[in-house]
Amino acid sequence: DRADPTPYRTVRDAQGLDPLALLLERAHAAGLRVHAWVNVLSLTRNRDAPILERLGPDIVLADRRGRSLLDYPGFEVPPPEGRYYRMGTPGLYLDAAAPGLAEELAATYAELLARYPTLDGLHLDYIRYPDVLPYAPGSRFGVGLDFGYGDATRERFAEETGRRAPFGDSLANATLWDDWRREKLTGLVTAIADAARRVQPRVELSAAVWAYADRAYLVLGQDWRRWLEDGLLDFAVNVQGDAPPPAGAMPPMLEPLTLPAAPPCAVPAAPPEPPPDAPAPGSTTMAPVPTLNVISGPAVDTS
Repeated sequence: DRADPTPYRTVRDAQGLDPLALLLERAHAAGLRVHAWVNVLSLTRNRDAPILERLGPDIVLADRRGRSLLDYPGFEVPPPEGRYYRMGTPGLYLDAAAPGLAEELAATYAELLARYPTLDGLHLDYIRYPDVLPYAPGSRFGVGLDFGYGDATRERFAEETGRRAPFGDSLANATLWDDWRREKLTGLVTAIADAARRVQPRVELSAAVWAYADRAYLVLGQDWRRWLEDGLLDFAVNVQGDAPPPAGAMPPMLEPLTLPAAPPCAVPAAPPEPPPDAPAPGSTTMAPVPTLNVISGPAVDTS
């Protein structure tokens, strides 16, 4: 009832069956687990999403100039910034710090698990702020383009911290502001995890995360290392599969593959310099025989 029911009802009415219930039945019969994959803070380009009707347009992110993503032409950065900034994934994104949003989303996923108690897991995608190219490591440097500057969100920041949020060209309290927005995103993950586990204690929680944890932390507000350490998530899934982090930077199940060592190769060593008392060329004394040095080492990725 809380999410957009149109896709589900279209299939149900056309086929006369519940597609998710059927999937669960057949998957479990085949020994497979089913995790519900949900886009938490992305509405893609759905301007008519029911959540906008219930909570209003202020739950959509606004940039540091106060422009809502609802007003972005073609969901791209408007001029003049549009000449040198690009949305990584254009679309509508919800503001994790908007009043009432965390509770609404947590209730939505709890309803899903209550209706389908045999679901094995809940996978949180788009649990982050939007990425804008080129990346900016937060607001404190006054460069780049970032989001979360809606009126209601800035008012909430002022009420909770007693400080004024940065806005426009102002960098006032920028570090505190970045930390506060990041904390609100973690608060959303906490609310979803708590609500989900109250309904289905055995459910596994996971999230799609950027592999480079520092970039995720600074650019996207995504503190996924803490989410794992605090037990909010059971595991995380790397969405940057073409650029794995160093071994040890990810949980064990997400360790990047390592290449085997290069096969040994024989390289002839240069002959040693003759000693000062060596026989003159043309004599019958045998010259030293060159030796072979065996060199082995890890393969080198030249891609």
